[in-house]
Amino acid sequence: DLAAAVGVLTAELGREGDRERARGPVLDVVRHAVVLSEVWVPGPSEQVMVAQLRSIALDLLQATGLTRDAALLAMRAHPPAG
Repeated sequence: DLAAAVGVLTAELGREGDRERARGPVLDVVRHAVVLSEVWVPGPSEQVMVAQLRSIALDLLQATGLTRDAALLAMRAHPPAG
């Protein structure tokens, strides 16, 4: 999922496309990380991996043109579907 999100962003940046289109796939990564955290009890290593994933997602959202605050808000505003 993360690789797909990066691919979408790269494609949009590479052709001067609409960077906002990459936000959906990035937010999907955040949703999946939340679901994983709820499904199983992560140990210390897994908690670090989830934190790193969220950090990468934050960076990618900022690459789409969002400010840090707007990116954090978007990550909080998109809970897992279901």
